[in-house]
Amino acid sequence: MIWTTTPWTLPASMAVAFHPDFEYVVVGDDDPHGDAYIIESRRMGPVLEATGLNAPKILARVSRQGDGKDQSSPSVS
Repeated sequence: MIWTTTPWTLPASMAVAFHPDFEYVVVGDDDPHGDAYIIESRRMGPVLEATGLNAPKILARVSRQGDGKDQSSPSVS
């Protein structure tokens, strides 16, 4: 889930930005085929509460260093 005020730009988006001084968590459940969400760690509680997402477990933490992996857009094959 990426928030934007200009959703028509998402298909052309080539990057997702992370603030270098924030810590992010990857949250999900125990289902290995389930969805996972990257959320800024201080916003995890409010985001899960506001959206009703069932993602009670922290699967990983992403720090300033990142994980060095490229991400792909789900809308572009």
